[in-house]
Amino acid sequence: MYKYNKKKGFSLAMIIIPWLTVPFMGKKSFFRFLPVASFINLFLSLFSLTANKKKWWVNKNPLSWFC
Repeated sequence: MYKYNKKKGFSLAMIIIPWLTVPFMGKKSFFRFLPVASFINLFLSLFSLTANKKKWWVNKNPLSWFC
């Protein structure tokens, strides 16, 4: 159980830590790259859903129960 919590904590940290750099980017840079970041996020999310349904890979450490 401890090993699972450690992996989940690491996965959550990998999501949260990059967002801590946003205040250092500046407003202009943030809004400049926001459309591209949003598009890539949408693309990879749809790709991951498709890949999971077609069993292209198995996620051994999912962050949510529906993955």
